[in-house]
Amino acid sequence: MIAEAPSSCSVLFCSELPLADLGQIGYSGWALIDAAGTKGSLSAFDANEITMSSNGTTLATPSNLSPDGTSFSVTWNNS
Repeated sequence: MIAEAPSSCSVLFCSELPLADLGQIGYSGWALIDAAGTKGSLSAFDANEITMSSNGTTLATPSNLSPDGTSFSVTWNNS
């Protein structure tokens, strides 16, 4: 999952807008294929979980992978 803050731009500059409260989003049944054509679940690859934060405040936290390595969720912490 990639979450990026939206932007508002005028002629001279752009500014970052706040992210919406996404609650909890589940991702299930994931299978990947890398550039070499290797297929597998998320756990078959060298993936790293990333906790979203800003200025020391945790915004969103990923869960652990499911036992079969194909599912996880992300929870919004910044209400």
